[in-house]
Amino acid sequence: MLPFIVLNLLIIVFLAWLARPNLTIGGDGFGYYAYFHSVFFDRDLDFKNEYLEFDRVWDAHASERLTPAGKIANLYSVGPSIAWSPFLLSAHYLPISRFGDQTNPYNLPGFGWPYDQAIFAATALFLILGLIFVYLILKRYFSEKVAFFAATAIWLLSPLYFYLVYEPSMSHVLSFFAVAGMIYFYLRDDTRIGRKYLLVGLFLGLALLMRWQNLVFAIIPILGLLFNRGRFLRDRLVALLICLITAIVVFIPQLLAWKNNFGSWLALPQGTEFFNLWPQNLLNFLFSGYHGLFFWQPLLLLAILAFILSFWKKDKKNWVLFLLALLAVVYINASVTDWMGGRSFGARRMDGILAVFAIGLAVIFNGLAIVRSRLLRSAVVLFFFLGIGWNILLGFSCARGIIPLDREVSIRQLADGQYQTLTQIINRK
Repeated sequence: MLPFIVLNLLIIVFLAWLARPNLTIGGDGFGYYAYFHSVFFDRDLDFKNEYLEFDRVWDAHASERLTPAGKIANLYSVGPSIAWSPFLLSAHYLPISRFGDQTNPYNLPGFGWPYDQAIFAATALFLILGLIFVYLILKRYFSEKVAFFAATAIWLLSPLYFYLVYEPSMSHVLSFFAVAGMIYFYLRDDTRIGRKYLLVGLFLGLALLMRWQNLVFAIIPILGLLFNRGRFLRDRLVALLICLITAIVVFIPQLLAWKNNFGSWLALPQGTEFFNLWPQNLLNFLFSGYHGLFFWQPLLLLAILAFILSFWKKDKKNWVLFLLALLAVVYINASVTDWMGGRSFGARRMDGILAVFAIGLAVIFNGLAIVRSRLLRSAVVLFFFLGIGWNILLGFSCARGIIPLDREVSIRQLADGQYQTLTQIINRK
C-alpha cells in the first residue's frame, strides 16, 4: 500500500511542477467555492457579491440568473466547499500567504494564492484516498501488482488527471473519491450488515453532496441488497433503510442550500429543459470530437470492453450491477442538452464510474500474465505507457490553448496540436 501511495504522490508533484498551472478559481469551480466564501467571509448564503465580482473578472452574466426565490442562483453543489473547508481554514489562519503570488483577481477577501493552493492540496488528498479505494477494490479480484498498476493508470488515462492538475476547484476528483468509497464498502465483507450499509450510505450521501447526479449509483447497494439471497429479507430491508437514511442525513446540507437559494427543499438548478428522456446525443457523447468519451480517451474503450467481456466470470452479480450503473451514467450524460460538458477535457462527467473502468484495465493487465511472448507483453505495456503520455500531453495542449475546448476537433487537429505542444516542451517554452 505505501509504495502505491508514494508513487502516486510523486506523480502528482511531478505533473504539478511540469504543468505549473494557473489555479485561479473560476468557471464552475467558482460556484462550488462560493458556498465556503459566502458562509465564512460574509456570514450568509447570499451570492450577490461573489457573482457580481465573477461577472466583472470574467465578463460573464452569472449574476443575472435568478432563482424562483428571487436570489442569484448557485447551480452547483455544496459538497466540495465542505470537503475543502479544513484546508481553506488552515490557509486563512496560517501565515502561508507570504510564500506565494500576492495577486488576487477578485476585489474580495478569500481569493488568491493561499486559497487556490489549499483547494489543490485538498483535492490531491481526496484523489489519493479515491485511488486507495480503487486499489482495494481491485485487490479483491486480482493480484496486488495488477491492482497497483490499474489503479495508478486509471486517473492518468482519464480526464481525472486534468481536473486535479488544472481544475482542482471542480467537483470531479471529489466525486470519484466518494463513489469509489461507496463501491469499496459495498463490496467489503462484513458480518454486521447494519454497520456495512451505514458506511455505504455515508459514502453514497457524500457522492450526492459532491454531484447530485451520483444518485444513479444508489442502484448498486439497493439492487445488491434486494438480490442478496444469503440474508433474510428482514435483515436486508433494515440494512437498506439504514443505508438510505444515512445518505439522506449526509445530504441535508444540500437540501438546506436549495431551500435557502431556490425556496424549495428539492431543486433542478439547471432547469427541466436541461434534460430529455431520450438519449438523443448518445453517439456524440461517446464518439464525437467534441469531448466524446472514447474519442478523447480511447484507451477507456479497451478498458470497458474488457470489463464487459470478461469480468462476469469473476463476479456475475456485481458485473450486472456495475454494468447497470455504467449504462445509467451514460444515459444521463447523453440525455442532457449540454452533453459535451461545456469547455470540458473529455467526458469529465464520467468521474464516478471510473472505478469500473479500472476493473477493465485490471482485466487487461491480468491477462498479460498468461501471455507467453515477452515481446507481446512488452508491446502492450509500452502501448499503455504511450497512452498515458498522450493523455497528459493532451491536457498540456488544452491548457495552453493549442487544442480548443470550446468546439469539436478532428484527429488531425489533435495530432497537430500534440506535436506543437511537445515541441514547445522540448524547447522549454
